[in-house]
Parts: sequence; structure tokens; C-alpha cells
Amino acid sequence: MQYGQSMWVDAFRQRGQVRGMTFHQKFAQADAGLRNMQKLGIDRDTITEKLRADGVAAFSTSLNKLPTTLGVSVAPEPWPD
Repeated sequence: MQYGQSMWVDAFRQRGQVRGMTFHQKFAQADAGLRNMQKLGIDRDTITEKLRADGVAAFSTSLNKLPTTLGVSVAPEPWPD
């Protein structure tokens, strides 16, 4: 069996469910949570930056291990100027 885009689209048409406006349904709850964090002295921007940096580092580590995992040799290319 070949897995093409049309197979996934057909499966969604048969069994999928679109749940629209989910962000708006939980907005008040999320907004209250953010305000509570602020009251506790938790800086959202600092946490966001930490999560971004940690995520990039984890991805980079995994990406660098990929050739070894696949058993291939890849010569690194220099970054463009």
C-alpha cells in the first residue's frame, strides 16, 4: 500500500472531526493562568526564551546524531554568509 496525501485526506473525510475555535473556548482560562503567573513573579518572556533555547539545543543534538544513527557519513557544509 502506498501512503499518499489522498489516503490521509480520504481517511479524515471518513472519520475526522474538525473542532473549530478551540483557542477561543479556553481563552479565559489561559488568560487567568497567565495573570496568576505574573502575580507570582514568573516572567513569561524569560520562560519562553528558556524553552526556545532548550528546544533548539535538543533538536540540534538529535540532528547531529542522525547520520551516526543512520550509519551514513555526512560532510558538514559551511554556513552561507
